[in-house]
Amino acid sequence: MKNKIILALIIIFFFNDIKLKAEEEFNFDITEIEITNDGNSFKGIKRGTAVTNDNQTIITADTFEYDKITNILKAKGNVVMEDKIKDFLIKSNYITYYKNEEKVFSKGKTNANIESKYNVSSTNVTLDRKLNILESDEETLITDDKFTKYQTDILYLKINENIFKGKNVQIFTNTNKDENEIEFYNFKDGIFNLKNKEFIASDTKIYLKKNSFDEDENDPRVFGSSSKKKGEITKINKAIFTSCKLTDSCPPWEYKSNRYNT
Repeated sequence: MKNKIILALIIIFFFNDIKLKAEEEFNFDITEIEITNDGNSFKGIKRGTAVTNDNQTIITADTFEYDKITNILKAKGNVVMEDKIKDFLIKSNYITYYKNEEKVFSKGKTNANIESKYNVSSTNVTLDRKLNILESDEETLITDDKFTKYQTDILYLKINENIFKGKNVQIFTNTNKDENEIEFYNFKDGIFNLKNKEFIASDTKIYLKKNSFDEDENDPRVFGSSSKKKGEITKINKAIFTSCKLTDSCPPWEYKSNRYNT
């Protein structure tokens, strides 16, 4: 019987400092590479980089898997994806990049940095590079370089506009100062501008700075059915205001109004 040699179309190369172009979609700079499936599948064995053909995006990871037919790149282990032009950086342990659709999915904990001003910490994040939208159905924390912190149960962030939609949003201001200087906002949902701090939201609770009225023992706060901040003015509808301590069983006084401006 003749021995039949079946070529499984598997070609494995182990070279040092391999540089490889995959249909000019990505340029790989990886220490060790496996090439299979008639040259249509690539595996980067050790840590390296994959750069998009326009040199705009650099992805660094411990391992890579790339399918030329589907144009899907998978990066695993200490992944860093940097967009030099849009000044955007995302970190995760597992990223899948659908190049044809220009969509990126991260699995597990994910951190992103936008314009070197905003840090986003979330889980299972989707990035639409065409629409410049970052999304997550998981709890998300956003911090900015002005010491403001945002917490939201879900995230829909328009990156180029610095505007996000969220649910059960909590905002803390002046987080670099003592507790008397911190203001706390709680909203059922709303739209928030990270750049100018404007917002429109429902079911509003605002806890003002404890020393707003020169009395550190007070806990001034205003609640309302909805609110809107434009410029330096915040309008709260169907508002109730009091400055009594939170521990008081009954406020000594309160102020009610169909609209309250701060």
